[in-house]
Amino acid sequence: MKDVIKRISVLVLVSIFSGLVLSQVYNYANPNIVENQKDAIEKAIFNLIPLTVNYEFKKIGNQDIYFCYKKNQDLAGYVFKAQGMGYQGQITFMVGLNKDLKKLKGIEILKHSETPGLGAKIVTDGFRKQFENLKIYPTIEYAKSSDSLKENQIQAITGATVTSKSIVNILNTKLKDVVSVLKNYR
Repeated sequence: MKDVIKRISVLVLVSIFSGLVLSQVYNYANPNIVENQKDAIEKAIFNLIPLTVNYEFKKIGNQDIYFCYKKNQDLAGYVFKAQGMGYQGQITFMVGLNKDLKKLKGIEILKHSETPGLGAKIVTDGFRKQFENLKIYPTIEYAKSSDSLKENQIQAITGATVTSKSIVNILNTKLKDVVSVLKNYR
């Protein structure tokens, strides 16, 4: 009986010590994590709307939107975050939208856990560049072949159609909400 109590006591002490160490590491690292996330968003804003000199964050309804301005303070476009489930897990990306609300400026992937070598190709220039100047009406679509893509279609990643389909679905859902909010805001 004494042996069991001794083992339980050691386990409790190790657990308490581990919990304290983990909480201290979290407290130390969290400000850096938050700052890195902020930097990634800012970098995405300037990459998606290259003419941006400054931007303003606005919460309109339940949508978080960055209004991007040129040097002369004219509106250059909008950027917002979109996220949803991919094949393996959550995909988070930033989306650039033209000021006329008719075409995308592009996407920047912030975080994903898609399959390496397949779905992870969403971070490649070849995939992301398909979203530049992509028409959003009637909706964005994906095609399995690059033969005669329409102005609102992207080519799905071979072997990772689910990931491509997920990004298109996430985009269409988010665009519907953001465009609606922006049209009412003007």
